[in-house]
Amino acid sequence: MNKTKSLFVKSSNFSKSCILCKDDSHSLHKCDQFLHFSPQKRYETVRENHLCLNCLGFHKVTQCKSKHSCFHCKARHHSLLHRPQLHIVNDDSSPSLNTSSTPADATPDTSSLSNASPLTSCFVTQKKRVILATSFVYVLDKSGSIRKGRALLDSGSMCNLMASDFANTLGLKKEKINIPVSGISDTAFNAKRKSTGTILNSDGSFSATLDFLVIPKITDLMPSTSIDLEEIKIPSYVKLADPNFYSPAKVDLLIGAELFFSILKGNRLCINISLILQETVFGHVLSGTVEGKQEIQHCGLISQVENLDNLVKKFWEVENITDIPTSKNKEELECENHFMQTYRRDKDGKYIVSLPLKENIQLGNSIQIAKQRLDSLWKRLNNDSSMANLYCNFMKEYEELGHMQKIDNSDNLKYVMPHHGVYRADSSTTKLRVVFDASAASTSGVSLNNCLLKGGVVQDDLFSILLRFRKHQVAFTADVKKMYRQIWVNPNQCNFQCILWKNRSCEEPSLYKLLTVTYGTKSAPYLATRVLNQLATDERKEFPLASAVALKDFYVDDVLSGADNVSSALKLQQELISLLKAGGMELHKWCANNEMLLENVPTKDQGYQFGDSDKDTVKTLGLRWNPKEDCFNFTITPSVSVPTKRTVLADIAKLFDPLGFLGPVIVKAKIFLQKLWLQKVEWDQELPHQEKVKWETLRDCLNDLTNVRIQRYILTDSIKLLELHGFSDASKDAFGAVVYLRCVTILNHVKVSLLCSKSKVAPLKSVTIPRLELCAAELLSKLISKAVSSLNLKIDKTYLYSDSTIVLAWINTSPHLLKIFVSNRISRIHELTKDFSWHHVKTSENPADIISRGMTPQQLMDNSLWWNGPQFLQQVTVELSDKNDIPTDDDYLYELKEESDKTLALTLDSTFLDSLLSISNNYFKLIRVVSFLFRFVNNSRNPKSKLDGPLTTMELQRAKLFLIKSVQKIAFQDNVKLLLQGKQPSGKIKNLNPFLDDNGILRVGGRIQNSSVNFDQKHPIILPDKSNFTKIVIQYFHLKNMHLGQQNLLYCVRREFWPLNGRSICRKIVHSCITCFKAKPLTNDQIMGSLPKERVNVNSPFNCTGIDFCGPFFIKYKGQRKGIYHKIYVCIFVCMVTKAVHLDIVSYQTSEAFIACLKRFFS
Repeated sequence: MNKTKSLFVKSSNFSKSCILCKDDSHSLHKCDQFLHFSPQKRYETVRENHLCLNCLGFHKVTQCKSKHSCFHCKARHHSLLHRPQLHIVNDDSSPSLNTSSTPADATPDTSSLSNASPLTSCFVTQKKRVILATSFVYVLDKSGSIRKGRALLDSGSMCNLMASDFANTLGLKKEKINIPVSGISDTAFNAKRKSTGTILNSDGSFSATLDFLVIPKITDLMPSTSIDLEEIKIPSYVKLADPNFYSPAKVDLLIGAELFFSILKGNRLCINISLILQETVFGHVLSGTVEGKQEIQHCGLISQVENLDNLVKKFWEVENITDIPTSKNKEELECENHFMQTYRRDKDGKYIVSLPLKENIQLGNSIQIAKQRLDSLWKRLNNDSSMANLYCNFMKEYEELGHMQKIDNSDNLKYVMPHHGVYRADSSTTKLRVVFDASAASTSGVSLNNCLLKGGVVQDDLFSILLRFRKHQVAFTADVKKMYRQIWVNPNQCNFQCILWKNRSCEEPSLYKLLTVTYGTKSAPYLATRVLNQLATDERKEFPLASAVALKDFYVDDVLSGADNVSSALKLQQELISLLKAGGMELHKWCANNEMLLENVPTKDQGYQFGDSDKDTVKTLGLRWNPKEDCFNFTITPSVSVPTKRTVLADIAKLFDPLGFLGPVIVKAKIFLQKLWLQKVEWDQELPHQEKVKWETLRDCLNDLTNVRIQRYILTDSIKLLELHGFSDASKDAFGAVVYLRCVTILNHVKVSLLCSKSKVAPLKSVTIPRLELCAAELLSKLISKAVSSLNLKIDKTYLYSDSTIVLAWINTSPHLLKIFVSNRISRIHELTKDFSWHHVKTSENPADIISRGMTPQQLMDNSLWWNGPQFLQQVTVELSDKNDIPTDDDYLYELKEESDKTLALTLDSTFLDSLLSISNNYFKLIRVVSFLFRFVNNSRNPKSKLDGPLTTMELQRAKLFLIKSVQKIAFQDNVKLLLQGKQPSGKIKNLNPFLDDNGILRVGGRIQNSSVNFDQKHPIILPDKSNFTKIVIQYFHLKNMHLGQQNLLYCVRREFWPLNGRSICRKIVHSCITCFKAKPLTNDQIMGSLPKERVNVNSPFNCTGIDFCGPFFIKYKGQRKGIYHKIYVCIFVCMVTKAVHLDIVSYQTSEAFIACLKRFFS
């Protein structure tokens, strides 16, 4: 009986047509356009068309009858809509949100993310592998083209690094340095080169110019081994900064903490609990850990340091004569443009400036560290009431003057600076100086100074200002009162300059913002000096004299200037006061060598009073100046403690002498310190006895420097002739230069004044005296050039002197004829002294001889040659002695380049090969020589398509075949002709079945044509036995294969060549090799002694017997199951005649046991 089936039929609401391309041939989940969408785009398309998220049908997901779900996460959505589970990480360390519940929640709202915390590049584990953050960056090369490099982003590095091969590829200019870079466990290496490069991202929206230390290798391949990508699910819409992060590759750059936090963006995505995707300007970087074993641990903690020893070396090794650079770098230009666009003046004439902030600054919370520092400060103040009173008064004055303002609302707080005091109770002027620390790092690891541009130097250096100060007959000095605090900061940026303060340690601290340029910020010196220059420029028409002085004679806030007479000086003084007043500034601490300049100055603003007997000198930019006597003097108080290297350096450093008045004394101290350095005495170790006595003698003499007086004014009245005379000299210990100014009046009175001097100690590496004399001449060239540009006087003539005829001859020689060391320095001398004349001077009349050898203070005070120059300068007419004879000294001739005639000749005779083989016995070198010959011929014939760069494999192979063919053509000339005629060859090679290959090379025929070895092994190249080339080839294989023996060497050679009589040649090569001979020395065999008569005469067996024992042996008696082992010995009886042996067991090593054994033997 058939059963009736009931069917329920319902119309389907699933459309087979695609809603995107309107094609009935496929559904949506098979549409190519839909499949190319990102998961987010697919989800949006489904929602816009009101489709089911689970089956993509025309119904709601709650009505979906499909039993299928996402095969990735088993959730109720289509597999094409699945996205990886992402955790959003916020700065407030809130719990991660698991976003896998619904497709909508799976999309992170990256726009709300705040700044990410720093990535770390140091992780130590044995069960997990660490992925470090790497990125591809673009770097500008020397031509402006963009080169791609791989960078390691390292927040633990204080410096940026660049691999030397990458720097060579870029062609960037390298600067010589010697900076130690330290790492873990204080390991350090010295970076020898530094380069500046500009990095960009792929779209050019970000660029930064950084200083890189150039080192041979930054690290090993990153990562060390490949990473399995199956464990890492990276969303397809994420753009990686390094798409090949999983594959080991070389690191070209290391970008340190200087730029690290500037390149980070706000978005950070967690792939899983241990992997993070951090967004940067270069794209997303991946860091964290994955499963796996990592044998080598890498740490990115790198610190750029300059240790104390290297810093002190500069004291006696180099005394540079610096010039203010005429061109500005990119940061200085940016800072200058920022100042010109943002500065303005208020109604009182005061300047308002903006802080030159960098882009993309990321300052964190800094108030906590400021509170901690303030508490530590008050612990100190509670122990010192004097310092506490001064500190409180300073802060009170700061607020009363309106230079800081209390803040009630901290919503817009940007940065809070810690501060501390430098207290000097013995100071007569400023006992307490408050320092604001803008370098304190915030919670993001970035400080305010990290976010500020430094700006450049906009004033002349100290040396130039002091030189000009000596040319004024009426001189004065002054100081700008609270210079930094007379310049307002843009009110919108004052929240970057906040501090905490409380008047008592028990109070709660209050928040203040500083309204003026603040000492301690990186840009403060630039802003203050730049405002002073701008003030001089703005008020130039109103105050022309003061404007020129403000631009040239100010060193930060100190002015050193003057005029030719009192009236001019008074006018200049009034203009300066008015000029500074126009900018809201005030001059005080006035000092002058004429009382009239101080009459109109209030007593409180005077830094010196002629009637004050307690204070006869004032400090002027580090120098002691006596305005009444108008002279410089020196005051030094050497330490009386036990002499150590530290105290010696401290005493020498007290000799601050920028113009070199005490050059002979200082160079003597430098020489002593250098010799102390060579003995490797520790810093706090007491000096050896001999050095201790020398130092105490020199130290006691330093007190005599208080009697030295140097006249400040170097000119005179009614000058008709003004000349500069410079002298140079060198000794084995040091070299130096000294310059004098010579004035001749209309009455023929002559005045000669010591202007300046410089010195350097001789290098530790031995250098010839003529070369040191040349270094002294170069130093004089730099010094005289600096003096001429600084004095700004009309110099009629300039004369330069040296007592070395060799140096004068070099100066009169064209640099291209000299060797590198001398040539470079002569070129520099010609460049600096092209308008001056060089002359010879006797050693006895050369004042530079004093500075090159050193002198004690007592000797220096009475030395007329040093203070007044040689006697011939005192004459009205200077008679110069010139020695233009070319010296024949070996030192002079040694520095001349060897002249050789270069001739190109083409030879076609048979001796060419012999000449070529005589160049070298190195097989590979011969091939390279011939390769370069062929390249020269090719480039000569084809100048439009020249070959350059390293030799290619094709060029080397061509040269090799040429050499082989040339050798065979000479040795097998007749046989080659026979083979070309189709006839059989004769002689030694007949049995080798030779043939000519496609290149005309004679090879062995043999019987192994059908073997699978390469062509060279099947058909080796035949080499003659008497050719020098054959020996060179075999020697090459002998050395290449680590000095093989005769048989192995022959085997290696025959894999490519078949030398006739090869075995004999290989034996000779091995036998003549010195290395092989040393490794296989001859041994001396000991001569054996005569045999005893018992061994050599006929006798009965065992008539003469030798006896010996051996053992012990351990036995167990028969039938004994658990007994202990018993010790026995074996007695050996050896017949002296027949060598027969009899063995017997002995139970003990006693006489009785042996006698029993002997009786058994007898029986």
